[in-house]
Formats: sequence, C-alpha cells, structure tokens
Amino acid sequence: MKKHLLLGSALLAAISAFPQTASFVNRSPRSFNMADKIARKFAMINAMENAPASSGSASSSGATTPALPPSEGERSSQLVFSTLSKFTGSMNIYGMLVSNSRPLQYHDNLNAVTFVHRKSNSYAASPTPATTGAATGVLVCQVSTNLGATWDSTAVWNDNNNWARYPQGAILNPPLNTALSSASIVVAAPITQANTNLGWIGSGFSVKQLGAGNYNNIAPAANMTFVANTSPYGMLGRKVDFPRLDMSSCDNGVVWGLGQIFDGSVNATTAAGQGFRGARLVKTEFVSGSIVWSTDSIIPDVRVSSVTGSLVSASPGMAWSEDGQTGYVWHIGSTSAVPQNSVGTNSGFQPIVWKTTNGGALWTLEPSIDFNQPAFATQVLNHVVGTNDGVTTIPFFNSSEGISGTVDRNGSLHLVSLILASFSPDADSSAFISQFNNYDGERYNYPHTPGIRPYVYDFTLSNGNWGVTTIDSLSSEGPGTRSTDDGYAFNPWDATGGTGTDKVEVDARIQVSRTADGSKLVYTWAETDSSITVGGNKKWNIFPNVHARLMEISANGTMTLSATEVIATRLSATQGGNPNPNVSNRGYNFYAASHCAVNALGTNLDTLTVDLPMTVSNSPAQLEQLNPVNHWYSKAALQFKRSSTPGNPTAIADKNQQGVAGSVIFPNPAKTNAVLAIDLKSNLNVDIIVVNMVGQTVKASKTEGQVGANNINVDLNGLAKGVYMVTVKADNATNTKKLVIE
Repeated sequence: MKKHLLLGSALLAAISAFPQTASFVNRSPRSFNMADKIARKFAMINAMENAPASSGSASSSGATTPALPPSEGERSSQLVFSTLSKFTGSMNIYGMLVSNSRPLQYHDNLNAVTFVHRKSNSYAASPTPATTGAATGVLVCQVSTNLGATWDSTAVWNDNNNWARYPQGAILNPPLNTALSSASIVVAAPITQANTNLGWIGSGFSVKQLGAGNYNNIAPAANMTFVANTSPYGMLGRKVDFPRLDMSSCDNGVVWGLGQIFDGSVNATTAAGQGFRGARLVKTEFVSGSIVWSTDSIIPDVRVSSVTGSLVSASPGMAWSEDGQTGYVWHIGSTSAVPQNSVGTNSGFQPIVWKTTNGGALWTLEPSIDFNQPAFATQVLNHVVGTNDGVTTIPFFNSSEGISGTVDRNGSLHLVSLILASFSPDADSSAFISQFNNYDGERYNYPHTPGIRPYVYDFTLSNGNWGVTTIDSLSSEGPGTRSTDDGYAFNPWDATGGTGTDKVEVDARIQVSRTADGSKLVYTWAETDSSITVGGNKKWNIFPNVHARLMEISANGTMTLSATEVIATRLSATQGGNPNPNVSNRGYNFYAASHCAVNALGTNLDTLTVDLPMTVSNSPAQLEQLNPVNHWYSKAALQFKRSSTPGNPTAIADKNQQGVAGSVIFPNPAKTNAVLAIDLKSNLNVDIIVVNMVGQTVKASKTEGQVGANNINVDLNGLAKGVYMVTVKADNATNTKKLVIE
C-alpha cells in the first residue's frame, strides 16, 4: 500500500479512536455529488436576478444576515498596498459573480486599465432605458491611463429588448500601436430579456473606440450585435452560450473570448439536464482596417456515467501568450481519450487540455496528468483522503472555488486550482467527492486537519510534461448558497434569490496574473481567517481577504516561489497601512487583472514589487444581492521578499499545518476536558495556560510534544461555566484561543 494511503488510514483510525465528546468520530468521509453542485451553482447564478427586490438585511427565510466583523490584525505577512478606493458602482452584484470572467484588464502597451460593469444607479445612459430591467442591462466601461489615479467612463451597451448580464471586456489594439485612440474596447455578455419564460436568449457583442474624444453615455448602436442562441446565429454563424469567460487581449491585434455550448437547458439544476458539450472560442481581430469575428469549438471526449451523464464540468478555461501564438483551452473532466487516464488514480476530474502554437489555426490534445508520478504522490496524493475502497486515491479538481490559468515566458501553461477527494473509484460515482464532519459540527469538503487542507497548486504543462508546485494552503472554503447546503447559515449575504433562499457564493475565486514578459506570476485568492468567524474557528470563507504570492520563472523554466504571503485587503497601522473598513475582511467578488507590471521603484535584489490592478465589489452596509453595490479599485503595489535559493520548490510552508498558529482546541464549547490538536516540525515542549476573564491563570500544564501530529488532553475539571482564554506556547511561538466551558 502506498505511503499516502497508510497516512490516510492512520488518520481515520486516530480520528475514530477519540471519545464521542470529541466530535472527531464523525469525520470519516461520505459522498456528495460535486458535478450537480457545480451545475446548481451555474443555474442559480443565472436565475437569481429574477427575484423581487431586496427588503433589507433580513433574509427572506427569516434569518438575519450575520454582522460583518471589524478590521482585525493580520497573520504574518509583508505588504505595501495603496488602499482600495471606490471608483464606480452597479445596480446590483450580479455581473461580478463569475470569478473566471475578465471585466478588469490591464493593457501594458497602452498603460490602460479597463473595467466593464453594469451601470450604477446614478449613471444616466442615453437614451434613457425604458424599464428598470433594461437599465440594469446597460454596460459601462471605466478607463484609466494612469493605473487608476483618474477614470473616464463610456457606455458600451444599451438595449431595451436585450439586457446584458455578466460582462467582460478587453482592448483590441492593432499590432505595435501605442495610441489609445487607435484602440477599441471589445465587450461580450450573455443576454436575457423581460420575458423570463425565454430565459437566456443569446449573447451580446459590442466594440467602441477608446480615447478621450469617444467617451460618452451613448452606446455604439452600430457596433452592438445580438447573436441569438437559436438558428440563424447571425454574425458568428454558430451558437455560443454565456461568452463570459477568460477574455484575453494579445499583441497580434486579436482579442479572444470564451463561451460554452449547451444542448440542454442552461437553467437545469443537474449536469445531465444542462447537457454541456464544450467550449466556444470567439475571435475578434482587425483585418484590413475592419473588425472581423470568427469562432471555433473544442469538445472534450469524456466518460459517461449512467448516474450523472457526461463526466465534465461546464466551466472551461483559456489562456494565451503575449504574442497571441501559444494558447491553451481546458475542460475539467474525466477523459476517455487516453486509456491510462480513465482508470485508478487518474480517473478523476482533471484538466483536459488543448494547445495551439500558431494562433489558433490548429489545436492538439495534450497529455493528461499522471498522478502516479512521484512528484504528484508527494505533493498532491499525500494530502488527499483516499476513496471508499481503501486502496485508491483520486484527485478531483475543485472548479467550484475557481480555476485560473496563464502562459509564462516559455510558453508553458500554469493551471492553478484546489484539489478535492473523489469518493469512489466506481465509474458511475466519478462525479462524487468526499465530505467530512468537522470538530465544529459543520460538514466540509476538506477535513481541515494538518496535511489535509485546501492547498493552492500550480499544475504546469511544459512541452507535454506536467509538474506541480504547492503555492499555499487556505484556512477556509466556500459556504453554501442554498438553504439545504452546508454552511448556508453562516453565509453573510442576504437570501433574495430566484427561489427566495439563494445567497451569493463566497468562494476562493482563485486567479493568476503575469507580467508582460511572462517572467513573474502572481497568484491571488480569497480566504477567511477562521479565528474571526462566527462562533470561532469555523472554516467557512465568510469574511474574506485577498491573499497573494509571487513566482519568478527563468528562461530555462526554473520556478522560484517567494516565501512572502501578501494580504492585500487587510492593512494594519503597525505596517504603515491605512485600514479601510470597507474592504478589510470584506474582500468579496474580487478580480485581479490577468496582467501586472514590475514596479521599478519598489524592486531591488532583496524584494520585488508588483503593481497589480485589483477590484473588490460589495454592498455599502450589509451584503444585499439586489441593492446597489460599490466597486473598489487599487493598483496594488505588492511587495514580495525574493528567495535566496532559486529552484523548483517542492512545498511551501502550510500556514495552518505546523506549530501553534494552526493548533485547534476541540470540542468548543467543552465540559470537563478538551483536546489540543497541534502539528510540530520537531520535538518541543508545549505549554498550555488557561486564563479566566479577569486575567487569573486557572490551569497550566507542560507536555513533551513529538514531531508530527499531537493530540494533547486539556483538563478542565473544577472550572466553572464561562469563557476562558487558552494560550499555547511552543518554542518561541505563542497563540491564544477562546474556549467556552458549558
């Protein structure tokens, strides 16, 4: 049996050995249909806006929206960050929900930042929309040529019959051009209308010239095109559903957009009902001075389950090199194209990737990941719970928390994702993952124990060969969005969805950005410090901050990961920051531009500063779906400490895995005893000090901790009911936790 299986079995055996009061006894995995969860999420996003207007912070189910926390001090990090400032708004949050849309872009040749969004309440489009629904479908592009110091705005879509939703946009720039007035903004968006029985009726595409002389509140009617999703398909000649993914601008004068192809109903709540087939590429380019549109399609060859249908997630992705010659398109699914990748460890939902090296003229299927290779066993399989057969471990790429990709200086693909644990090796169960009852009584997709957490991985495809780098670990995962989902009660958004109970998702929104030359990558994601959640130590991502790490890549492919983790939305006064309560612990619906730039003034041999345009979108007070939202922007100067030992990293320190910072006391509340779970890098004495609320030490103990996982009993006999503070000390580290005795 493989080492990782032994570790997983030992973990589960240790868990089951705890007494009933410890709650770990219920931690063995059970199955959950992940494909249908993603399908429900997709249908729910599309349907939510048809609900009546919100009536305040109380949800329609009668539950009050949890209060947002105050700004907190942060974990160990370094940052130099310009505080996010409000620069525009929208009439509601819809349009910002899909993390792999690209409404925010930075074009380095023009030094221009653009942000395409649905108009604010105060924006007066001309002509005036006939209805509120039509008004919410007006699209506006914000434009800045000084990285956000000042902004212009211009209307890019306004149609009383065809209402735009979920927009994205990118600059179409002729090759070698450096004048913004010679470039145009290309916008794509799904289209709906007042007759909700028709649902999503097609797609909208718009082009408008940039430059100060062209900024106005009148959409370019002559260059606005509606493409129906029923024949005939108009200018594209083919059907495209939801062209809201991974829009890219390339230096060869091409903008690429990505949509989906469905045979079934996009409003269906199951993967089988939606009938997802594949990806539709939409190409926009200048030809002899005119704008020309064309399309291509990529359909994955996947296995079919008699239970859930085609084993593929309806969330394709795309990334392009700067010159527009090398491109990748991927699906997440269980492929049948390569025999060895449809059995055993390699049978799970993983990337199915196509590559072009000639600007999209020809696409070839790339090899799949072989998780039996040693590097993947060490970094991935050792951190994934095995399936229910007790023999196999099958990774499942977690597209529900966001998957993002980019192309580096060497033409290699970097695909960034979290990994889930498949529940069963049975073909008909390939869409099912394991879920776990945690010590806090909540059911999660991860055990959240040392070594088995949500890890951010960079899966790198170079010349047909896959590698993997562990970027970081997360303290949280996305809470439920439907009243029957786990974590729903802790989701701070109001419940004003299409069914009257749906909430906005708060997921990791994993994104990756690169410098123009492809030598620097910045990984960003949203996570919550579990110590500030409702009830303490909940693992739900309900008060997110945006985190970032840097990778430097050499000409020969050597990857060097900075040890600095930047917390981009939470600043403390001790770090010279100016805390902004509007974004601190409120980093909802963030976007990081797919391009960033090295800040020459902030870079030296020891540190590297990267300017990364970023937005956060949230409600002014409580988180209300249908009421106006603010968009906050910053050109973030992210300062990273450079590594003194370049080379391929095999692991990054797990900020939760080892030491007192990641220790957990359970159960909490407790009665006569509790357990301190702590993972140590070496043999250390562990001091546990229990203090009452008037500062008196009421219990104290010292234990010889061993390297690895430790579960240390905390005797609470004789202590009265109430709230206590427990300080844990090991080596030179100290951490204090709240403990309730009932």
